[in-house]
Amino acid sequence: SRASKIVEVKSAQEYIHLHQKYCEKAIDTCYNFLSKVSDEIIVESFNDAIYPWGGVESSSIVLAVAPAHVLIYDSKLFFKAVKNLKNPYVKTYQDVFPFIKPVRILKLPPLTHSELLDGNTIKEKYSEKIYEIVNYLSIK
Repeated sequence: SRASKIVEVKSAQEYIHLHQKYCEKAIDTCYNFLSKVSDEIIVESFNDAIYPWGGVESSSIVLAVAPAHVLIYDSKLFFKAVKNLKNPYVKTYQDVFPFIKPVRILKLPPLTHSELLDGNTIKEKYSEKIYEIVNYLSIK
Protein backbone atom coordinates (compact mmCIF):
# COMPACT_ATOMS: atom_id res chain seq x y z
CA SER A 1 0.00 0.00 0.00
CA ARG A 2 3.06 2.26 0.09
CA ALA A 3 5.69 3.01 -2.48
CA SER A 4 8.79 0.91 -2.03
CA LYS A 5 10.92 3.87 -3.06
CA ILE A 6 10.48 7.63 -3.34
CA VAL A 7 12.78 9.36 -5.81
CA GLU A 8 13.47 13.09 -5.80
CA VAL A 9 13.53 14.50 -9.33
CA LYS A 10 16.02 17.28 -9.99
CA SER A 11 15.55 17.97 -13.70
CA ALA A 12 13.18 17.46 -16.61
CA GLN A 13 15.65 15.07 -18.20
CA GLU A 14 15.80 13.01 -15.02
CA TYR A 15 12.00 12.97 -14.89
CA ILE A 16 11.80 11.66 -18.47
CA HIS A 17 14.33 8.93 -17.67
CA LEU A 18 12.47 7.88 -14.51
CA HIS A 19 9.13 8.00 -16.28
CA GLN A 20 10.37 5.70 -19.02
CA LYS A 21 11.89 3.36 -16.45
CA TYR A 22 9.02 3.11 -13.92
CA CYS A 23 5.73 4.31 -15.42
CA GLU A 24 4.50 1.08 -17.03
CA LYS A 25 5.40 -0.97 -13.94
CA ALA A 26 3.66 1.52 -11.63
CA ILE A 27 0.48 1.47 -13.71
CA ASP A 28 0.57 -2.35 -13.90
CA THR A 29 0.90 -2.53 -10.11
CA CYS A 30 -2.05 -0.18 -9.56
CA TYR A 31 -4.19 -1.95 -12.15
CA ASN A 32 -3.46 -5.37 -10.65
CA PHE A 33 -4.41 -4.11 -7.19
CA LEU A 34 -7.64 -2.53 -8.44
CA SER A 35 -8.61 -5.59 -10.48
CA LYS A 36 -8.59 -7.65 -7.28
CA VAL A 37 -11.01 -5.33 -5.47
CA SER A 38 -13.28 -4.13 -8.29
CA ASP A 39 -15.48 -5.72 -10.94
CA GLU A 40 -15.04 -2.88 -13.44
CA ILE A 41 -12.16 -0.46 -13.98
CA ILE A 42 -12.23 2.58 -16.23
CA VAL A 43 -8.92 3.45 -17.88
CA GLU A 44 -8.88 7.01 -19.12
CA SER A 45 -6.43 8.17 -21.73
CA PHE A 46 -4.44 11.38 -21.59
CA ASN A 47 -4.26 13.78 -24.53
CA ASP A 48 -6.57 11.57 -26.58
CA ALA A 49 -3.98 8.78 -26.65
CA ILE A 50 -5.17 5.35 -27.72
CA TYR A 51 -2.49 3.65 -25.62
CA PRO A 52 -2.38 5.41 -22.24
CA TRP A 53 -0.96 2.11 -20.95
CA GLY A 54 0.07 -1.16 -22.57
CA GLY A 55 -2.60 -3.23 -20.80
CA VAL A 56 -5.45 -1.21 -22.23
CA GLU A 57 -5.97 -3.81 -24.98
CA SER A 58 -7.49 -6.13 -22.38
CA SER A 59 -10.41 -3.70 -22.01
CA SER A 60 -13.93 -5.07 -22.42
CA ILE A 61 -15.08 -2.05 -24.40
CA VAL A 62 -13.72 1.26 -25.64
CA LEU A 63 -15.69 4.42 -24.95
CA ALA A 64 -14.98 7.61 -26.86
CA VAL A 65 -16.56 10.62 -25.19
CA ALA A 66 -17.28 13.86 -27.00
CA PRO A 67 -19.61 16.73 -26.16
CA ALA A 68 -23.14 15.29 -25.97
CA HIS A 69 -22.08 11.81 -27.21
CA VAL A 70 -20.57 8.53 -26.06
CA LEU A 71 -19.39 6.16 -28.78
CA ILE A 72 -19.09 2.49 -27.79
CA TYR A 73 -16.59 0.31 -29.64
CA ASP A 74 -15.89 -3.40 -29.52
CA SER A 75 -12.39 -3.42 -28.05
CA LYS A 76 -11.06 -6.28 -30.20
CA LEU A 77 -12.17 -4.59 -33.42
CA PHE A 78 -10.98 -1.20 -32.18
CA PHE A 79 -7.44 -2.36 -31.40
CA LYS A 80 -7.30 -4.41 -34.60
CA ALA A 81 -7.97 -1.18 -36.52
CA VAL A 82 -5.34 0.63 -34.44
CA LYS A 83 -2.71 -2.04 -35.14
CA ASN A 84 -3.26 -1.53 -38.88
CA LEU A 85 -1.96 2.02 -38.52
CA LYS A 86 1.71 2.92 -38.82
CA ASN A 87 3.23 3.49 -35.34
CA PRO A 88 0.02 2.48 -33.52
CA TYR A 89 1.37 3.13 -30.02
CA VAL A 90 1.60 6.87 -30.59
CA LYS A 91 -1.77 7.36 -32.29
CA THR A 92 -4.72 9.35 -31.00
CA TYR A 93 -8.42 8.74 -31.41
CA GLN A 94 -8.47 11.17 -34.35
CA ASP A 95 -6.11 8.85 -36.23
CA VAL A 96 -8.29 5.74 -35.88
CA PHE A 97 -11.91 6.91 -35.90
CA PRO A 98 -12.23 7.03 -39.73
CA PHE A 99 -11.37 3.31 -39.87
CA ILE A 100 -13.81 1.85 -37.34
CA LYS A 101 -17.50 2.22 -36.65
CA PRO A 102 -18.93 2.29 -33.14
CA VAL A 103 -21.32 -0.49 -32.15
CA ARG A 104 -23.50 2.08 -30.46
CA ILE A 105 -23.73 5.87 -30.23
CA LEU A 106 -25.37 7.36 -27.15
CA LYS A 107 -26.62 10.93 -27.24
CA LEU A 108 -26.34 12.80 -23.97
CA PRO A 109 -28.52 15.76 -23.08
CA PRO A 110 -26.55 18.95 -22.52
CA LEU A 111 -26.32 20.17 -18.94
CA THR A 112 -26.02 23.70 -17.63
CA HIS A 113 -23.09 24.70 -15.46
CA SER A 114 -25.19 24.47 -12.31
CA GLU A 115 -26.47 21.00 -13.32
CA LEU A 116 -22.89 19.82 -13.80
CA LEU A 117 -22.15 20.82 -10.21
CA ASP A 118 -25.06 18.77 -8.85
CA GLY A 119 -24.34 15.04 -8.63
CA ASN A 120 -28.02 14.17 -8.27
CA THR A 121 -28.90 16.01 -11.48
CA ILE A 122 -26.09 14.29 -13.37
CA LYS A 123 -27.30 10.94 -12.05
CA GLU A 124 -30.89 11.72 -13.04
CA LYS A 125 -30.05 12.97 -16.54
CA TYR A 126 -27.40 10.35 -17.43
CA SER A 127 -28.45 7.21 -15.53
CA GLU A 128 -30.25 5.74 -18.55
CA LYS A 129 -27.11 6.11 -20.70
CA ILE A 130 -24.90 4.65 -17.98
CA TYR A 131 -27.28 1.72 -17.76
CA GLU A 132 -26.95 1.21 -21.53
CA ILE A 133 -23.16 1.03 -21.18
CA VAL A 134 -23.38 -1.40 -18.25
CA ASN A 135 -25.93 -3.48 -20.17
CA TYR A 136 -23.61 -3.62 -23.19
CA LEU A 137 -20.83 -4.83 -20.88
CA SER A 138 -23.05 -7.55 -19.46
CA ILE A 139 -23.87 -9.01 -22.89
CA LYS A 140 -20.23 -9.04 -24.04
